[in-house]
Amino acid sequence: MCGFDYFSGILKRTFSPLSPSDITFEDWVTNRFGKALYSIYFAPYSAKLWGVSPNLISADWADYRITLTSLWDVLLRLFKIKKDTPTTYIKNFYYPKSGGIGRISERIAEVIQSYGGTIHLNATVKELQPEKGAVIYSKDGMLNNMEYDYVISTIPLPELIRMIRPIAPNEYLDAASNLTFRSIRFFNLCLNKERVSENTWIYIPQQDIPFFRIQEPGNWSKSSAPAGKTSLILEIACNKGDDLWNADDKSIYKLCIDGLKRMGFDLEDETIDYFSVRAECAYPIYTLDYKTHLKKIFEFLAQYKNLVCCGRQGLFWYNAMDEAMRSGFEAADNILDRI
Repeated sequence: MCGFDYFSGILKRTFSPLSPSDITFEDWVTNRFGKALYSIYFAPYSAKLWGVSPNLISADWADYRITLTSLWDVLLRLFKIKKDTPTTYIKNFYYPKSGGIGRISERIAEVIQSYGGTIHLNATVKELQPEKGAVIYSKDGMLNNMEYDYVISTIPLPELIRMIRPIAPNEYLDAASNLTFRSIRFFNLCLNKERVSENTWIYIPQQDIPFFRIQEPGNWSKSSAPAGKTSLILEIACNKGDDLWNADDKSIYKLCIDGLKRMGFDLEDETIDYFSVRAECAYPIYTLDYKTHLKKIFEFLAQYKNLVCCGRQGLFWYNAMDEAMRSGFEAADNILDRI
């Protein structure tokens, strides 16, 4: 059915006087994969991830995240006629041998401190005063004032606009309020089992299963779990303050265990422990008009030469971890070029 739908779509576009437009996520996918495959997988998965209809999401998200450009491209790779590896399907990674992915951040911190830098943990930025070169932050219940030459900010872009002093004009505050993020609750299962599956990630479009993706860290590196044990990270899309965000771990555990059983993974008796980690600003939501608001915000920030934004949240850019880190290096180079 998907194949027939795809090839009939090619014929229609070939003989149609009008070319299909790519405005929404729905447009982009149906133009390349057909409506059948869109209805079976892309539509329910995307609605689950974003919490809104895919026809309200910009085609930019699909253009960036879906490397395979058509069903034909998929078939060529399936039958090994086309052998190059698309960027979102890399098969090998360099991964920390111990300490998990967080070891990268720890190593960066060690280098900073070795050069005499100071890292203030558990400190919340309250105000940024670019004209004065000052930042106000709270730590241990006290407000502190720190002077700076340059700031590299990974603060979520809408929050950054709201904390700049003098207060930004209303048109920029309004633009910031129109840029929103989707939150993620990472529910972690520690299991008395060597392995659950051979997959690093499993994507789940079904609406009756609470999580949209499963990750098994042990498949990244064997050192991510003790011998004979494994773990799963169940990613639950939500919004800060909603029922899924606020529910206690015991309630979420029951939802997730039931969902795993429906997928064929009966892990209740294998569970050693479970806990949640929440990310408030996990995914920037590419609404149809997000570029207009983003452009306005960057026009406002351009006046502050001592302020550089980077990272997924800081740029409101749906990038991967390696790209976020690269933007950090580029931010540093940007500043060094001015000194």
